[in-house]
Order: sequence, then C-alpha cells, then structure tokens
Amino acid sequence: MTNGIKVHILECGAMGTDIEWLLCSPKNRASRTDRHKPATWLSVATHAVLIEHPEGTILWDATPSRDWETEWAGSGLDEMAPYDQVEEHQYLDSRLRQLGYETGDIDQVILSHLHMDHAGGAKLFDNGHTRLVVNETELTEALAFDGFFSGGHIKRVYEGLTFDTVSGDVEIVPGVTLLETPGHTWGTMSLKVDLPNDGPMIFTSDAVYLEESLEQRHWGSAVWDNRAWLRSVDRLVAIAEKENATMVFGHDAAQMATLRHGPDAFYS
Repeated sequence: MTNGIKVHILECGAMGTDIEWLLCSPKNRASRTDRHKPATWLSVATHAVLIEHPEGTILWDATPSRDWETEWAGSGLDEMAPYDQVEEHQYLDSRLRQLGYETGDIDQVILSHLHMDHAGGAKLFDNGHTRLVVNETELTEALAFDGFFSGGHIKRVYEGLTFDTVSGDVEIVPGVTLLETPGHTWGTMSLKVDLPNDGPMIFTSDAVYLEESLEQRHWGSAVWDNRAWLRSVDRLVAIAEKENATMVFGHDAAQMATLRHGPDAFYS
C-alpha cells in the first residue's frame, strides 16, 4: 500500500438528458396503457478526479469544456445532453485552482475514453508538459470513423493532441491502476486507487453510469457493445467485492451528493 496519496473528487456540475440514454429500462418507457407517459429528464453529474501522488499529480478525466456548445454544434448532443447545469466555480479549471493548481501543474491526464463529456477539457493540458493518456484501441477507433462525430465522439475535442496509449490493465504509478473495461466505447477504462486509510476506490467512468445500472443491468442507448459492457460491469463488481472497494459511478448525481468534495475534502 502506497502512503502519501490524496484523492480529490472534483464535482463539475451536470449535463441533462433523457434517462433512456443511460437506462434503457422498461420502467422508464411508455406502454400501451400508458402511452402518454412523459420522458424523464435526468441530471447527469459530471466529475474529474485529482490524485496527488508521491510520483506526481494525476487527473482522471477532463469533463466537458467551457466551449461545449461550439464544440458539439452539428452533432445534436448540445440538444440531447447539454452541459447547462454548471456555474463558474464548477468548471474544471476553476476546480483545479481551488486546490492551488493551474493546468500546467498536472503531470498526467488519464482519459477514461474520448467522449465529449470526459475528454472535453483535454486541450487545456496541451502544454508540452502534461502527459495525456488514453486506451490504444479507443484512440485508434476514435480517429478512424468518417465524419466529424460518431455518437459521443467529436473529433474536434481530441484531434491534434498527442497521446500516450495503454492496453489492458496497467499500474501507472504504485497504487494507481487503469482497468480495461470496454463496452460503452471501444476502449473505456476504469481507475482503481489503493488508499491506506479509506481503502480501494474504483472510479468506473461510463463502465457503470449509475448505481441503478448495477441493479438493473440496463446499458442505455449510448453503448458500443452491450455484451462487452455487461462483462465489464460484472468484472468491476467482482473486483469491488473481493477488495471491499468503494465504487464511484460515472454520472450518479445522488451518489455525488454523498461523496467528499471541495478544496479541504479528500480521500487518503
């Protein structure tokens, strides 16, 4: 167990979307006898994680950018999942400054995948110092499709950046491990941090959107491969049970409200 690690959860506001994008559950759908049932508009919490480690500062995910409306224009995502539940103090660069960091102070930015709501702020770290890391398959496929967007991948968000790539499960520094958990996208990753005081924490990103995703095993509409997604969910649950780890879900507003976050709150 590595001592001296601090994990800061950076709560960065929320997007809004129809719940069907995250939970394709029969209970959310209209039926013959309830054909006029209204859609459920869900608050989709967004966060990043700053890890202060003896070997450097690591940022997990980069949230949507301040320029999300411009970057997402033409994709339809600005209408289907607008990042419009955010205030100035909640943007990623503001959250980092609250902890005393500028973007150039971050040694590594690990992107769970390249969707616009997880990689949107990546260009903030295009500074010649910060190492940008993503799964190899994710990067290959995210650059290979025709057109400027496909699903949640918008090329203008990440095109032109220099990435280091990883494959499989990788311990990037002692106590901090990337877990390959595909399904939501080609190369979605989750993050496990082994903490001496608070115990292991698993940040699932979109391998598990919400706690309800575990309960219902519904993969939502924004999934590349539902069978791979289910395998990844089962794998994360098994790891969490074996190691008694806390799982932090990708977009769970109810869970986010219960977690420690803020300049003086951290896990260690």
